[in-house]
Amino acid sequence: MKEEKSDYLLKVGERLFSDYGYKQVSIEDVVEQAGISTGGFYKFFKSKEDFYKIIIDDLEKKGIQEADKIISHFNSSLFQL
Repeated sequence: MKEEKSDYLLKVGERLFSDYGYKQVSIEDVVEQAGISTGGFYKFFKSKEDFYKIIIDDLEKKGIQEADKIISHFNSSLFQL
């Protein structure tokens, strides 16, 4: 249950940061959209910066996984992992 809440917060944060940018999104915006308290947010994340970094790291990991999938379909032995 705890992991589900943090995952949900990350999804909300990703959407808000994508739509409005880092500077325009506050912790209050995130918790309002997620329907939790500010204290609830801080149970999972140290700060807005920490929250944003986790989102960016996750997006980077997903991008690398997608690139690996595409490359694995290339026929050249150079691209075979």
